[in-house]
Amino acid sequence: MRFEEFKFEDLPNIIAENNRLLVELKQLLSTAKLPTQPPSDLMDIHEAGEMLRLTKATMYSKVSKNELPYKKFGAKLFFSRSELTAMLKEGRVKSKSENAEVAVKNAASAMNGGARL
Repeated sequence: MRFEEFKFEDLPNIIAENNRLLVELKQLLSTAKLPTQPPSDLMDIHEAGEMLRLTKATMYSKVSKNELPYKKFGAKLFFSRSELTAMLKEGRVKSKSENAEVAVKNAASAMNGGARL
């Protein structure tokens, strides 16, 4: 029906019908479950670079040196969010005193004819 076909007397019925449809729509929306998709574990080089706060050039450099875990499908590189997170957690840098301690142990072991630690 067109708007011009309605009469003023029809207005209460039209409003009542619109309200009924609105209530029905609200009920449907409240019970509807939107698909929740977890973020993909795989990221492209741009997403991984954002996560690590590295430029694209630095990412390619670290990949070429095997400093980052990656997967390659065709010509595209992909990075696992969980692998990069684990790498960051494990990547603690030793302090100068810890490095000196290891060097002393290795020197002492070498003097005794043993293997390095």
